[in-house]
Amino acid sequence: MNPHFMFNTLNAIQELVLNKDNEKTRIYFGDFAKMMRMILHNSSLKFISLEREIEFLELYLKFEKLRFQDKFQVQLKIDSELELHSIQIPGMLIQPIIENAINHGLMHKKENGILSIHFYEKLDRGNIFLICTVEDNGVGIQHSQTTDQSNNPKHQSFSSGISKERIAILNSLYGEGSFKYSIMDKTDLENGVGTKVELAIEIK
Repeated sequence: MNPHFMFNTLNAIQELVLNKDNEKTRIYFGDFAKMMRMILHNSSLKFISLEREIEFLELYLKFEKLRFQDKFQVQLKIDSELELHSIQIPGMLIQPIIENAINHGLMHKKENGILSIHFYEKLDRGNIFLICTVEDNGVGIQHSQTTDQSNNPKHQSFSSGISKERIAILNSLYGEGSFKYSIMDKTDLENGVGTKVELAIEIK
């Protein structure tokens, strides 16, 4: 978890305190404590249920929307055929991908941001994969990199680096091709905007 997220989230809650919004402050402090417990618990396990991962992501996104003052909307689609309680995945694998979409795609967009997250199963060469796509209508990879480098020449994407490293490690442990990660700049397409990331996890 990016430490900047923690700092910025506490700042957002502090704004609620300063505005004397006691009810919201109580709710968000309670949710923040719950999120911290989930991070500690999930990080201690090799695998967690998809159900638990989605529960964590929904809580995480609640704070990102608070931090960005509802600058973007979240569209979460989960195929009904998925057995959320029985599918096991590495914890904290999807969150950095979502964080990257927000910080490098939607953050540079002034309004009407959309973050679309979709979970479904796919058969590939006789193997079943859980597919998670994270799609945004932000500024795209090239524009984001140019903007980030302009603002901070030494900037490196914290979340993107973590995702690539973990995928490599997981493939070395569980077999090459068990985890797949691809990223597409949709601005390269005709009338396209934003970025799409696809994560594939083999269900064994």
